[in-house]
Amino acid sequence: MGKRGQSKEQYVAGDEEFPPATSRPSFGRCVVASCTRFAWHASPALCEQHHRHWRSDGRPSGRAMQAWCARQGTVDRDGRLVVLSRLSERLRLELLYGLQRAIDLGHKARPLNVQSAVNGVRAQGVASILELSLDKFKQGMPAWLFLSFAADQVGLALSDRESEVKKDVWDQRVFGKIPGRMRFSPISQAWLRESAKAWAAERIDTVRTPRVLQVTLRVLRAFSESLRRNRPDGGVDPALVQRADLAAFVNDLAHLEARGDLARNTRRTWVAELDRFLREARAMGLSRPGGPMHSFPENAVLYPTDHLPSASREEQGRALPQVVLDQLLHPAALAALEELFGEDRRAMVELEASVGRRTGELCTLHLECLAFEEIPDESGQLRSAPVLGHDMPKVGVVGYRLPIDEETAVIIRAQQARVIARYPDTEPADLVLFPAPVMNPRGTKGMNVSTFDLHFRTWVDRLDELRGEDGEPYDRQSITVYSFRHSFAQRHVVSDVASDASFDIVRDHRSPGPACRLCGAVLIAAG
Repeated sequence: MGKRGQSKEQYVAGDEEFPPATSRPSFGRCVVASCTRFAWHASPALCEQHHRHWRSDGRPSGRAMQAWCARQGTVDRDGRLVVLSRLSERLRLELLYGLQRAIDLGHKARPLNVQSAVNGVRAQGVASILELSLDKFKQGMPAWLFLSFAADQVGLALSDRESEVKKDVWDQRVFGKIPGRMRFSPISQAWLRESAKAWAAERIDTVRTPRVLQVTLRVLRAFSESLRRNRPDGGVDPALVQRADLAAFVNDLAHLEARGDLARNTRRTWVAELDRFLREARAMGLSRPGGPMHSFPENAVLYPTDHLPSASREEQGRALPQVVLDQLLHPAALAALEELFGEDRRAMVELEASVGRRTGELCTLHLECLAFEEIPDESGQLRSAPVLGHDMPKVGVVGYRLPIDEETAVIIRAQQARVIARYPDTEPADLVLFPAPVMNPRGTKGMNVSTFDLHFRTWVDRLDELRGEDGEPYDRQSITVYSFRHSFAQRHVVSDVASDASFDIVRDHRSPGPACRLCGAVLIAAG
């Protein structure tokens, strides 16, 4: 315009000497996949900033240029922008689904990290996130974490029950259960492995937690290993399995107990579980023609003499001495716990000491677990008494109401107030009493049992020296969440006040005899 001596208006509209201005063809969009800007040069067709990066990276060309373009990120300054251009429709949907699941579950998914992950996916040129090679990403970094999570969620969404039961490793989430794996691959005999899968597929809908089935699978893996060692054919032919092979397995467990590698209660449980599996497998028809156990001998059974007797009255549970408990529950020790992990952990330990419930049951308590019931007092008058409402999935009990004292109710009320203040935007009915500390933006997910175990272990290890009844230093390694909980569960049983609540504390162990299988405490019924 300046050289022509024209104003802006004359340049656009034209004059007597020059025609009106016309648009010129552009160089197109920048060839970098994540860039939405126009190209600055014709060859290579890059925007100004990517052209500058291209020159500083040695001016790659050919296939090296294609790989370079795929690796480049967006140059837009908006940190909220994620560019999914030049990805297949399926890949876009998979990444968006992974992002939505990450948000739903409280995972951190910053746009810049997601864009880095998208750039890596684009560089590999795969058609689906399930074909992605995560080895090309640095493990533990945000891009690797997002893509591994997204691939897992996409794989889970595309899974179905029929295809899952054919695998040798099951994802429990496909069956609507808690995350975890059920591994059948260590069972080397095909007939026993397929029988275990058929049995588990039938039973998994009848249990509240797959942990019940995992015990049986551990037994079957041990039985499989016993057949491999004791049978000339390794136990591959079910028709050749004899009663003697079952007796050999029972004998193997006895040797493990004698060596100190197996607890007596575990040995007792394993024999009972194998017996139950064989009976239920036969009842399901797995030993009939066409079934995986076809030709398995009918006389290959466990005898009553193979079973160990129930725990005797002399067998004691893993209870801690009272002098050790007093030191753990001393205000200074509880203050140290609170300083390490916060008020929630202290409240959980205090509640555990008050009610003797399983750790998993406390971790899943709802916020509104405290209720009141009318009960008669010593004079026969009705009074309002607090109860703790909770589930006991290990034994299939839902909505159990445990009478508690007022001091325990105070602990629960204080914890309820803290949780409501922490999550004011979540409905109380959706909250849990002990929320998970991470990936839990709405407070609806309970604390993980393993997390509490770790915090408990760290707390005990950092306390000042603990003393036993003899005044000598007490072994800290014997102080676990399990032994801590059993100390109070057993105390409820043997207390002088044989109330209904005292009996119900351990009644859910389902012991067939007069003693609890888990802690060895004698059950005392009310009255």
